[in-house]
Amino acid sequence: QLFDAINGTGTPRIDFLGNAETGEIWFNEVNPWPGSTAYFLWEAAPEPLLFTELVTGLIEEAIVESRKRSLPADPVPVDARLFKRPL
Repeated sequence: QLFDAINGTGTPRIDFLGNAETGEIWFNEVNPWPGSTAYFLWEAAPEPLLFTELVTGLIEEAIVESRKRSLPADPVPVDARLFKRPL
């Protein structure tokens, strides 16, 4: 839920701090590309994923996300312009 709330992408490692006496849990940081991308963690999963598949998927996701978050070349709506601009 936290990763979704910050619009996170990638293979995150989310660090928390906790207090065993009170049961409180505090969010510490999100690392979107942690060192835990080691192949053995993915290939040993119940549904194995080869490291090359993981990296390919991350690159594809990054391209899609970059395009979604990029501004158009000219973000000013045509009807809001005071002067015509060359095409």
